[in-house]
Amino acid sequence: MTPEAAEGVDDALTADHERLDGVLQAFARSLPGRPEEAATRLAEFQQGLFPHMTWEEEALFPALLAAGYPAHRVEGLIIDHQRIRESLVELQA
Repeated sequence: MTPEAAEGVDDALTADHERLDGVLQAFARSLPGRPEEAATRLAEFQQGLFPHMTWEEEALFPALLAAGYPAHRVEGLIIDHQRIRESLVELQA
């Protein structure tokens, strides 16, 4: 991967993280007294986050490992993703 391509991927990931953070903040703001809006925001967050995490796990993490990124750090990110998924399932309940 060229430095320019890496910058493009980094910029895209940063933009998506910022977008998802905004959706999550909207969810948090809707919690007090607006359960229908909260449910809509949570669904929006999940619809954006799940494909994002899947892409990281299937494309980014293997590329990081191939580039020599420490395996224990990638494993930590995978564990974080699993915990996030579990937490979102609990919120849906």
